[in-house]
Amino acid sequence: MELIGISPSDLISPTTTTLVRRLLLPEPTFQINHFCMKEFIAFTNTIGDRVTPSTDERPVFLTKKNLSQGVLNCVNEDEFCARLESRGFRIESPEHHTLRQQIAFFHNPAGVAGMLGSNMHTSIFSRKAYGLVLHVVPYNSNSFYLLDACNQADFRYVTSPSITETEAAPGFRHSFRMENPVQLADAFADAFFAQQTEILSKRRANRAPKQSTPMAFYAVRNETGEFLTARHADGKLVVSSEASPLLYPIIAALGQDGKVELFAEAPAPFPVTASTTSHWTTSISGRLTIEDIEGVSQPGIQHNGKWLTLPPHSDGTEASFRAEIQLGWECVTFVELSLERNQAAQRLYDQIHGHRQQAARVSGGFLMA
Repeated sequence: MELIGISPSDLISPTTTTLVRRLLLPEPTFQINHFCMKEFIAFTNTIGDRVTPSTDERPVFLTKKNLSQGVLNCVNEDEFCARLESRGFRIESPEHHTLRQQIAFFHNPAGVAGMLGSNMHTSIFSRKAYGLVLHVVPYNSNSFYLLDACNQADFRYVTSPSITETEAAPGFRHSFRMENPVQLADAFADAFFAQQTEILSKRRANRAPKQSTPMAFYAVRNETGEFLTARHADGKLVVSSEASPLLYPIIAALGQDGKVELFAEAPAPFPVTASTTSHWTTSISGRLTIEDIEGVSQPGIQHNGKWLTLPPHSDGTEASFRAEIQLGWECVTFVELSLERNQAAQRLYDQIHGHRQQAARVSGGFLMA
């Protein structure tokens, strides 16, 4: 509360039924595995900006070895941590530190590593944090990828077939054991320091001026003048007749090769989806088509062999790639942007392509040890 300017004297805890004249109940800005609004990121980043980074320049490893209870643990993680410490890591138990101290871990320029768990969610308070995360099972919750994408973090998630389930330790639902914790720690450290070198080199290179690939950016409109947008709440594409604080306009990036990318005109890369897609991504790729309809050349957008359908006079209706052929509802108009919006779209487009390269790296990996 101190970090957001709230003191104990600001809190009211009624002990009896109390009539409140005006009560504000804001909508949630984050829902696990579902959505994350820009207001949530702005809030967490503002808190994190008030925390001074740690002066210890060693990379941090956030351990779970000192937990007495929880969902799962690794029974010989202490051997794993001892080896990491000899490789230059600072081993920390988050539960022994204040929130301010935990945030400072993620401000570390040397990076943060750890066992997968809620301890890694604290990265949301740090801008562009990075590191390596070990999980003991071959799958991961989408909540980690969602927070990383929204906060421009670069965490990579790895596991190893040498980690197997064993009898649950007291206080835990599941327990796991590393076959050779020292060997696995060496493989983990090697992967971490390779990532660290790559990221720090890239950040140094990014400080130098560079030329962006020129693209043409447009807003997208249907035949009755309604625009293609994305809902804040779930990233779904919808048509809208007017601007709304609950919607992001969709920008179409057109390349000379006929490729089209649709992305939300948001403060940061924002996951979007059409109702026919099975996942969220920061942009939807397709191709530009031109069809002769009643003697007029009409552009359309095709994705996975189907055309984008924008129903006319249908404010708030979801848009989707479902049409087998391009007819009237599949015809779009590309509307030029102002110079300011065009420049902002170019910057956002460059960020999205950086995130896409990152997503290919963090979608999963194995440490063979």
